[in-house]
Amino acid sequence: MNELLNKSAEEKSLECFDNSEKQNYQLRLAYYKDNKYFYKGKFSFLTNGIGATRSFRAFINEFIKNYKPELISKDDDLWLSLKQNGEFIVTKGKNGKTAADLTQKDLFLYNLLCFINLVKFWDEFNEIRDINTEKTPLVIKIPHNCDFDLVCFINKIKEMNRMVIFE
Repeated sequence: MNELLNKSAEEKSLECFDNSEKQNYQLRLAYYKDNKYFYKGKFSFLTNGIGATRSFRAFINEFIKNYKPELISKDDDLWLSLKQNGEFIVTKGKNGKTAADLTQKDLFLYNLLCFINLVKFWDEFNEIRDINTEKTPLVIKIPHNCDFDLVCFINKIKEMNRMVIFE
């Protein structure tokens, strides 16, 4: 239980999915990678000093390098890709060009998948630091007009050994 109380502010911000544009899930890894520019010296504070370590820098570069595109929408052939700078983008086709004008549904799924990948990033990093890391349940706020299948997202979260609460 003590581990739960010692989570950094940045990690705590990723316990609940809020489909708000101000969360910038698609840019967070880019912010981590270039934190001196984006956080103006606050990143070390937000991560309890972890973000300033060499192991963190090495891990983020390795995470980005090893990332494989993930399917967002089979019907529209939309994929989540990760640029070398750490920015998540949507492409038409697995290795296609950047997709524009996403539907509300695709935008929601894009943001949710970015969020899940950020949680995965922190989980994997914390497993390197401490194999006894406690994982809190994730809270995911779903829009009332949810007309898509969440099974693949539930399975991704289960693979991460996380519980999920849909609100």
